[in-house]
Amino acid sequence: MQKMKCHFSLLLILGFILSAPAHAESSMFDSINQKLKKISKEIAKEVKEKIDIYYGDTPAPDKKPESPPKKAEVQPPVVTPDPFAQCRKFLGYMYSTDYTKDPKKIATTYLNASIDVSNLSYDVKPTQTEMDERNKCVKLALEEGADPDSSGRDESTYSFKSPAPLVRAVRNNNKEAVKLLLEYKANPNVEDTSLGNGIPLMNTAIYTSQEIAVDLINAGIDLTTPHLLWIAAGNAADEVVDLLIQSKQIPVNQLNKFTDFSDEEGETALDSSEARLFSILKYKKKIAANPKMPLQDKIIEANGVLYYNYPLMPQLKMTSGDPDAFMNDLQKRQEHVSELLKAAGGVCQEDNCGILDFEMDH
Repeated sequence: MQKMKCHFSLLLILGFILSAPAHAESSMFDSINQKLKKISKEIAKEVKEKIDIYYGDTPAPDKKPESPPKKAEVQPPVVTPDPFAQCRKFLGYMYSTDYTKDPKKIATTYLNASIDVSNLSYDVKPTQTEMDERNKCVKLALEEGADPDSSGRDESTYSFKSPAPLVRAVRNNNKEAVKLLLEYKANPNVEDTSLGNGIPLMNTAIYTSQEIAVDLINAGIDLTTPHLLWIAAGNAADEVVDLLIQSKQIPVNQLNKFTDFSDEEGETALDSSEARLFSILKYKKKIAANPKMPLQDKIIEANGVLYYNYPLMPQLKMTSGDPDAFMNDLQKRQEHVSELLKAAGGVCQEDNCGILDFEMDH
């Protein structure tokens, strides 16, 4: 800085000298004098600008003045849409998401609420439209990370354990929900505890829907339970019987004592199938003997066969339609079951063999 001030002083002195009247009359000297004055002014101006820039009084000529920083704009809070907005109506009074902020637990709650058709009303059966809406919520909940094997209830709030989603889906004959749950690796061997004592889910499936039972078998359900073949045979579940025989995990002539119809030693699967087939043939014989029987009476007779021989198959209970066509189809399925069992070496117990031929001939 001292050096710059010194230069500036010298320039001022030089300018003062050059500005004095010239004693020489030479035109050359006058020309040089004018040029020196001009140069001194330019140098003085440049030096002044640099001093001003140094002290901050004047911005540098080659730099634009910096504009003040802009204030950051305040962004409105981002509102995340609720993916379950259309599913809240299925929560009813038995399910709540207020107890947790965990997205997985929330999704699990919606999964169970959507499957549980009894949580809103015990008297009204859901329409197909409602079931479609529920199953959309089931799929959404699984996509959002719901646990397919959890009851979805806060254990600190509820002292009892509700059935697993797959159990409810099977009991409600909800084929689409069963497929979705199995797709998301729900445990096919979960027990159905709805009757107090845990029973294999396969039992429920056979009583509810042969299609669901087949899906469970394909998903790897345990087939070693002895009475599965007996139950399937007694419910005309011919596809299930075929798969169980192919698995070779259940002896085809294993005895089971499940009903009052079996003797002291028990029944084989073929006994069970033949007894049901006999009841169907007996019904047809009665109808043939009364060709003018009113349709409503025929439906009552058909339901009598179903209630006594297929008591846990709700999809077979008739309220309208053609009972003859229905019973003919049931007969074909039951005959197919007996054929499959006989081909695999199935036999009747001694006191049951030949009962069909004897009863139908008399």
